[in-house]
Amino acid sequence: MNQETFDLTVSSDLANLKTIIKFVTEAARKANFDEKDVFAVQMAVDEACTNIIVHAYADAPGDIHLTCGVKSGECTITIRDHGRSFDPGSVPPPDLTGDLEERRVGGLGLHFMRELMDELHFSFDPVEGNQVVMVKRSSRTDQAEMEKSFVVITPSGRVDANTAPDFEAELGGVLNQGDVRAVVDMAQVSYISSSGLKILLSALRQTRQQQGQLILCNLQPRVAAIFEMAGFDQVFSIGQDLETAIRLLG
Repeated sequence: MNQETFDLTVSSDLANLKTIIKFVTEAARKANFDEKDVFAVQMAVDEACTNIIVHAYADAPGDIHLTCGVKSGECTITIRDHGRSFDPGSVPPPDLTGDLEERRVGGLGLHFMRELMDELHFSFDPVEGNQVVMVKRSSRTDQAEMEKSFVVITPSGRVDANTAPDFEAELGGVLNQGDVRAVVDMAQVSYISSSGLKILLSALRQTRQQQGQLILCNLQPRVAAIFEMAGFDQVFSIGQDLETAIRLLG
């Protein structure tokens, strides 16, 4: 996938942090990051640029140049300046467990950068200046790989003695393929009878025999009540929504 590149240059002024964060936020969203990953990028860049303004330039005039390389699921942020250099290895890790009176102030910014980003690299050159490269990858599983790794089945309407054979055939068409990981999204199921429950139970047994997985999700309140009445909520893994069900698949 082609990478897009975006550049921004601002003066070393704390007032420009807002512009910087807006810039990297737009880049992170172009990488299709969710809000958790967007926030991670915002915080890591904020800490890096604050350190440059306050420590590298010591509030003196100077420029900060940012380059964002963006592709789906990944954002590489390069920050350059010509302020004073420092050795990141000389910064001790912050005390995260000591009592309040014993806590040492400092080191948290670098700690956040390391924790929030997937890669963090520093380099210092007397001519080219200081450079930090941060790489963030999406915490969401790649969509194409997700689609290969499991199947979503979406029955609808009533699953009763009349419609159960069609439901059974749909499930069988998937499960008979062998080692299958399947999610049954029940969002559009308004009613399920004992006939439908028997088919689901049979399908669960089959997937376990095949070392597969069968997860349910999006049970409507009336359907969830039937599952509880039958004790099926103790047998099946049930996600509140599709995203939760995918996580349950591991």
